[in-house]
Amino acid sequence: MYVGSGEGLHRPDLSVGNGVYRSADGGRSWAHRGLTDGQQIAALAVDPRDPDRLFAAVLGHPYGPNAERGIYRSATQESPGTGSVPR
Repeated sequence: MYVGSGEGLHRPDLSVGNGVYRSADGGRSWAHRGLTDGQQIAALAVDPRDPDRLFAAVLGHPYGPNAERGIYRSATQESPGTGSVPR
């Protein structure tokens, strides 16, 4: 189970997050998996043919440039921030 933190909508009173989290025990505990400065993770998707591959849509800072803005793909559950798909 995964969760991306931060709102996916740009609005004046938005809440920012600090990355992607994964739970291996049904949500009882969570481990931070990366994209700390992504601030807004709009969507996460697990590849239905490969449960170890996660995709993340990262909006980044709402009102300025952000190095973590983009679409990300991971080859393992341990590191969702690796393997950036070209923007």
